[in-house]
This record gives sequence, structure tokens and C-alpha cells, in this order.
Amino acid sequence: MQSVQEKLVTAVGNLVDMLEYRGIDVSELAPLRALTIDDVQKELTPEYLKSLTIQLPTVAVYFAVDFARDTVTELKDTTIVVCFQKPKPSALVNKTAQVFHVDELMINITKNALVPQHERVSSKDEIKRILAQLMAEFTQLPVIFENDAMAKYIGSKSGELVRVIRKSKQAGEFVVYRAVM
Repeated sequence: MQSVQEKLVTAVGNLVDMLEYRGIDVSELAPLRALTIDDVQKELTPEYLKSLTIQLPTVAVYFAVDFARDTVTELKDTTIVVCFQKPKPSALVNKTAQVFHVDELMINITKNALVPQHERVSSKDEIKRILAQLMAEFTQLPVIFENDAMAKYIGSKSGELVRVIRKSKQAGEFVVYRAVM
């Protein structure tokens, strides 16, 4: 079983990978990729976790023992909160930030050979173009839920599409779309 310090180091590394997968420039986060267990404070106090806050031009990442509305001090295009205690569903009513329990960041799911590439389609114009091309309505597409591991990983929100790119020896590369609910 991993210690909370080991979990923090693993979660930070996978979080940086997740931001990079989303197409966000993470070059400023190189010191975080190099974080080791020896760099982490023995006791993960709320003050120490707050000191790990990441602020980039379009991204804010907060670390907290428990999720509270005042955890997030500034909303950006991408706002993520990593908690060490499972957040209560009532705390997640305001969907302005993505909330991850630290255990959700223990594995980088994109590294699994069985998980196809997923891409977020958030532009309303692109969604309309894709639906017209498919001659389908949004509600006719297969569904991926907002809390699905890959949908969360790529930052998808309800009303968007997810492009899933599968590779097959027989069919080559083919694309399917999922409606985010």
C-alpha cells in the first residue's frame, strides 16, 4: 500500500501527463515531473498542499485534503482540484472545477494498450459539422458519461463530443464519436 506521500508524487506526475495529453503546454511544470518522495513533506497539511498550487495562464490546479468551495481561489479555462478524501456528491454540484480523488490519478489510463486514443470535441461549430457529416442528432450517438475515466481525463463536459480513434489490424484506423452526458 502506498503512503500518502507516494500517492502525491504519483498523482502529480500523472496530472502533468494528463494536462499534456489535453494539449496544454506543461514546460513550466518540469520541476513537478521531477518530484520525488524525498521532496514531499512528511505530513500533508492543508497549508503544505496549498503551497503546491499550480497556476498557468489557462490552468489552475489545487491540492486539498478535502474538497471545499473555498479550495478554488481562481477559476481558469481548466481548473482541477485533487483531494485526498473522497468528495461528497453535494460538494460537486457546482461544476466549475474538475475534482479528482488522488486514487483516480494513481494510474495513467492512456498508457494502457487497450484504451484507444480519445479527443475532446468542444467547439459548437465542429460538433454541428460532425453531426451533419454523420447525419445524426446528438441524442442518437452512443454515450460517454462525464464521470467516465477517459472523459474526465480529457476534460470533457456534458454537451460535447468525444472522438475515439481505434486502431485495428483488419480495419486500420477508424473513428467513432460519443456524446458526453
